[in-house]
Amino acid sequence: MDSVQPKPAATIILVRNPTGAASVLLGRRSDTAAFMPSTYVFPGGAVEADDFVTQPDYPLNPVCAVALGHQGFAIAALRELREETGLQIGSGIDLSPLRYVFRAVTPASYLRRFDARFFVANAAAICGDPDDMRPECPELTDLGWVNITDLGRMALPSITRFVLSGVLKKLPSLEPPAPVPEVGL
Repeated sequence: MDSVQPKPAATIILVRNPTGAASVLLGRRSDTAAFMPSTYVFPGGAVEADDFVTQPDYPLNPVCAVALGHQGFAIAALRELREETGLQIGSGIDLSPLRYVFRAVTPASYLRRFDARFFVANAAAICGDPDDMRPECPELTDLGWVNITDLGRMALPSITRFVLSGVLKKLPSLEPPAPVPEVGL
């Protein structure tokens, strides 16, 4: 049996106060979600065709641009952030605060597969109040900022823990590793 082709996806890890008592934004997926039910995840999801429309006016960090090859993944991460939390970075599309930090492909044995790019950004880049979350869709519940010391008690998917551990090891820096780690390819 041939495995399911992975769908392109993008995820954003927002870190609040990376130089002090850091916290990250997480939301809980529904108990009935088809993929990773009942787990806490970062805002993110499948890349849409419109995310890959050429957007020359939205420059991406040069290191990230070289690693990604196209800014569509970063645009998708910001779109998903807005849809799932109501939060926005900048007043329009501002890719400059995003750093591409990880790529993961869901194992071939899964019925739903994603080829996900993970981005990290400082929550200080959020336009408006970072506590004023008004999701456009009900995909995530229990949205909130979780202190990094409390993450061990949460139901996190193994890939979320793995990526998060790499990000947290680098704090207070949010710069991408070189090269960007990839798993499951």
